Amino acid sequence: FFGAVLKAGGASAHLHVVRHKGRPVAASMTIAHRDRVEVPWASALREARSMNPNMLLYWHMLREVIARGGRVFDFGRSTPGEGTFHFKKQWKAEPVPLHWEYALVSRDAPPDQSPGSGRFAMAIELWKKLPVPVANAIGPLIIGNIP
Repeated sequence: FFGAVLKAGGASAHLHVVRHKGRPVAASMTIAHRDRVEVPWASALREARSMNPNMLLYWHMLREVIARGGRVFDFGRSTPGEGTFHFKKQWKAEPVPLHWEYALVSRDAPPDQSPGSGRFAMAIELWKKLPVPVANAIGPLIIGNIP
């Protein structure tokens, strides 16, 4: 998948990897359009968290964006108050509210789709405990049902 995105994106798409003793421990992808760069995907190995590889990863991405003349670095969407939101705030990211449109058929208000809502809490905890091969096998089957 990432190879296809990099190929389709050409010079606009970049893969960033943080290694520890030669082993990848964190990685991200950036896609540029004019002077704007977005991070559609970033991740780090859970067992490498104590080394804070995401700090080095984001520092490297920001350095590369600036070196290429980028003026806007889009950290991506986060739920206010959640861990990823706080991580991005420490880099001085400025939150921009995103608005969603809903077709309310049988409700008076839109559903709470935030990861911290009780609706998703149990599913998230269960997902974290799945063996990686199982998560990789069933993930594509259920991803279309996740908002």
